[in-house]
Amino acid sequence: MARPFPISILIILCLSDTNGQGHPLDPLTPAEIQLSVDIVHNTFPIIRDQDWRFNWITLKEPEKVLLLPSFLGATDPSINSIPRKAFIILMERKTNTIAELIVNLNTRTVEEFSKLPQGTQTFYNKIDELIAEEAVRKDEEIKRRCREMGWSDMNDVVMEFWSVTYKDSPALKNSSRPMQVFFYGQLFRGDNFYAHPFDFTAAVDVTTQRVFAIDYLPTHSDYNTENRDGNICPKTPANYNPKFRDENFLRKDVKPIFFKQPDGPGFQLRGNEITWQKFNMRVGFNGRDGLLIHHVSYNDGGIKRPLFYRMSLASLFVPYGDPRPPFQRKFPFDQEQFTLGYLAINQKEAGICVGGQVAYLDVYLNDEFGVPNRQKACICIYEEDAGLLWSHLDVDGKVLHTRSQRLTISSFYNLGNYDYIVSWRFYQDASVEFHSQLHGIVSTTLLAKGVTDSGGFGIAVAPQINGQYHQHNFVVRVDPTIDGESNSVSAFDIVPVPAATGSKTNPYGQGFTYQVTPLRTPAEARTNISPSTGRTWLINNPQKIHPYTKRPVSWKLIPFVGPPLFVRKDSPLHPFCAFADYNVWVTKYKEGQVYPGGLYNNGTSGLPEWVNTNPNVDITQTDLVLWYVFGFTHLPRTEDFPVMPGEVANFFLKPTNFFLENPAIDVPPPKPAQTVVQSKHLNIKNEKG
Repeated sequence: MARPFPISILIILCLSDTNGQGHPLDPLTPAEIQLSVDIVHNTFPIIRDQDWRFNWITLKEPEKVLLLPSFLGATDPSINSIPRKAFIILMERKTNTIAELIVNLNTRTVEEFSKLPQGTQTFYNKIDELIAEEAVRKDEEIKRRCREMGWSDMNDVVMEFWSVTYKDSPALKNSSRPMQVFFYGQLFRGDNFYAHPFDFTAAVDVTTQRVFAIDYLPTHSDYNTENRDGNICPKTPANYNPKFRDENFLRKDVKPIFFKQPDGPGFQLRGNEITWQKFNMRVGFNGRDGLLIHHVSYNDGGIKRPLFYRMSLASLFVPYGDPRPPFQRKFPFDQEQFTLGYLAINQKEAGICVGGQVAYLDVYLNDEFGVPNRQKACICIYEEDAGLLWSHLDVDGKVLHTRSQRLTISSFYNLGNYDYIVSWRFYQDASVEFHSQLHGIVSTTLLAKGVTDSGGFGIAVAPQINGQYHQHNFVVRVDPTIDGESNSVSAFDIVPVPAATGSKTNPYGQGFTYQVTPLRTPAEARTNISPSTGRTWLINNPQKIHPYTKRPVSWKLIPFVGPPLFVRKDSPLHPFCAFADYNVWVTKYKEGQVYPGGLYNNGTSGLPEWVNTNPNVDITQTDLVLWYVFGFTHLPRTEDFPVMPGEVANFFLKPTNFFLENPAIDVPPPKPAQTVVQSKHLNIKNEKG
């Protein structure tokens, strides 16, 4: 049983502080981050003396072959059993030269150093935005256009900085590290500036620190950017912060709902190892991926059965559907180009974790100069009620039931106008859910006065405020170990019996069954959702046969159903997101293949290249990786402004013929609780429940 904590106490721990125990997958400690910087400086003094910056310092995760035996054997290797190594990306700001290093912290040596081809783009960060902002604020042409929009004081002009994925003009192609800038006005400090969009955008080269292009945006229903008739920036407030609304704005009839755990939390934390009821796992975090889950296992009657070696959100990108230039440049890869971990929000201060006993984990990430900085409450861990777990009217006329609990591990990221809550949820029936919540404000553009139609590529969410259509695409990388490393994947479809009504095998025409399609090669494994057949995917272990079904034990991926990616395959933007052509990919495990578009997503590497290079390799009964691509297509509504209600995109991994019976059959029924029954005439307090 978990050690109880006082009800009012929140658990605040540091992810890299393992109380002397440690594990090879533990993130780098602040001392290790600083040591890696010192080793680089001592080995290459020129890096310290010139304008080289530490773009990313992270743990180089030990090779899987070194850690898999201990995971499968349910043993814990010591932190020093495998050399601790750091992976580092360096950027030279004057020339945008990129280099990669691997530093061995045990031997205090640089094991690998390589400069990448010129033009390689690494992650943008806050310093890039500050450099771009300084260049933009002193540009006289931009000042003039802001005055045209009604904002003469540049202190009241707000800028949003976006990446440039495809360089579609000579000026962009000649730029070294370009960013595009969108402009808005504020009526006062704290005002919702998305209600006051300007009619132009700028492009700035962060390396040369200069503005090199300014473009007007289409504000009518056509493609004409020169038609500026009616381009008057609206100044009607549209604030969501209640302190900027009327005094009686907030509802008065909302009653609080509390969730308490008087006996303390049901989970245990030892360093970054989490044990919750029958689940055991390790939690990790890095600057790019954000939240990581390692080594998930389940205690089945005293036997620790391995399930997943590593699970992560490997890509997040948001293509906009407005084809009118220059809107085609709104094509950000949020994780790849801006990172998640560095943009994590302090969840304790945000107050969004509402469980009974909440644990917050701090993390250490480096700044540009390699200094380790503590980012507080980047990970939140808590339990919550999840409705009925199972229920049935028994033969004695009484309802037997129990309620479901789930363990939620979440991180919260801000990426400009959007906020994402990314969670891994674990249930008592052994289900695992990837749950993402989309929050924030739609990216707005200006409509000319009197214009209500943006050409069919957006909708007026308020007078003169256009909310553009766009998609949120996620790629989750699942490295399974279902009862071991010998895994295979099959597509599983529900199909009608093909025989005609009245036939011997389908006499009444209502028969249906299933169809299993083994995915034997990476080429075959490129598959899509099929709502009409309820398609799921089975990850199974052919070497472990269920005693009842005589089939391999399995886990089932239950997909999120949404539209496909709408980027045409002949689009010049397509190479950067070709990995989203299919919902499921399966590849043979290979070190370094962690991101579906490659580490830098240059449009030439990643899943399509890996599969096309060796399309027919055998991926049955082997160590494999499943990549699941899904997305939420957002056609904004007026109800999404001035701030949108949350939207959800999720999927489940569920045991399928893995256990001998319902694994939640042993969850005890809920204890009688005090309830309050209210109606118009009654206010009855029921002490017994």
